[in-house]
Amino acid sequence: MNVSLAELDIREGLTDTDCSILRQLVNAVSRPEMTVIEVGSWKGHSTSILVESVLPYNGHDCEGYYTDYIEEIRKMIDSTLEVDFTSGVHSGVVRALYEHFGRNYYITGSGIWFYQKLV
Repeated sequence: MNVSLAELDIREGLTDTDCSILRQLVNAVSRPEMTVIEVGSWKGHSTSILVESVLPYNGHDCEGYYTDYIEEIRKMIDSTLEVDFTSGVHSGVVRALYEHFGRNYYITGSGIWFYQKLV
């Protein structure tokens, strides 16, 4: 089953107000060449909000590029988007980045992703 993050209830307690406030906070400080680091355990919804808000400008744990995983692991990722961390993968984060960026982001040796828009 190939479901987009938008179709899942992965908010993990985030209300519409929480989501709106998160977007407002990030938009208020967004600037070119900035780095955003999300620290914590998430299912991907807050990462998705951050990605939307900082698309022009970044990170969280990301163990690999979705398209680099073999089909069996991609199916596991797709079926565990509502789980924080399973089988060594933050499924929601990996999938959210794929949906928003494709492969147009980078993963550091320590597993933190970032995207940088050069102005």
